[in-house]
Amino acid sequence: LQYSGGKTTGTWKYFHRNGKLYYQLNMTEKGAEGDVTYFTDEGKIDYKYTYKEGVAIGTSDYFHKGKIYVSYKNNNKGKTSEVRYLDSAGNELLVNKRSGKNWTITYFNPYRIKTAEKTFDQQENLMGDAVYYNSLGLPVVQEPYSDNELNGTRKSWYYNRKLKDEIEYKNDKKNGASKTYFANGQLSTVSFYDDDVLQDYQYGYNSKGILQSVYYFADGDKDGDARIYCPNGKLNDEEKDTRGWIEQMTQYDTA
Repeated sequence: LQYSGGKTTGTWKYFHRNGKLYYQLNMTEKGAEGDVTYFTDEGKIDYKYTYKEGVAIGTSDYFHKGKIYVSYKNNNKGKTSEVRYLDSAGNELLVNKRSGKNWTITYFNPYRIKTAEKTFDQQENLMGDAVYYNSLGLPVVQEPYSDNELNGTRKSWYYNRKLKDEIEYKNDKKNGASKTYFANGQLSTVSFYDDDVLQDYQYGYNSKGILQSVYYFADGDKDGDARIYCPNGKLNDEEKDTRGWIEQMTQYDTA
C-alpha cells in the first residue's frame, strides 16, 4: 500500500477466499476513483461502479449470468435518480425515476410496451395519476391519487380511445357524479354516489342517446318515482319504489 497525507493510496486489490480477484480499484486521498468491476468467486462479473472522490456516480450495473438485470443512475453527489430493471434480453421491465422526493415507476411487458406508470412519495404512498395501458400502448385507465387514496376523477377508455367511464372519488370512495359511456361515445348512465353508496338519481340511455330510465335512490335502495322508456323514447311504465320495494307499477300502451 502507498501512503499520502496519512491515507492509503494507489491500487487496491481484494480477493475471494479461493484466490480469485474480487475487485481492484484506484484509491486517492479523496477516496476511490474511476471504474471498478466486482467479480464473483467464479470469476464472473457481479456488478460495476464508477467512483469520483469515493462516491458512486454515473451508471452502476448489476449482472446475472453475464447480463445486466438492474442499472442505477446516480448524480455527482451519489444520489440515485433512476433505476432500470431488465430481462435477459436487455428489455426494460420497470423504470424508476426520481423527481424531487418522489419516484415515478414505469412498467413494461416482455414486448417492450408500457403497461403502467405510477408515482410514489418517500413513504411509498401512491400520488398523482396512475395510468394503465393496453397491449397497443394506449391508456385504458387513469386514477388520481393523493396520500395513497383515490381523489378526483377516475377515467377509463375503450380500445377505440372513446371514453368508457368517469367516476368522482374522494378518500378512496365514489363521491359525486359517475358516468358511463357506450363505445360509440354516447352517454350510457349518470349516477350519483355518496361514500360508495348510490344516492339521489340515476339516468340510463341507449346507444342512440335516448333516455331509457330514471331511478331515484336513498342509501343504495330505489326510493321514489321511477320511469322506464321504450327504445324510441316513449314512456313504457312507471313505478313507485320505497326503500328497494316496488309498491306500485303502471304500464302504458306504447303501440
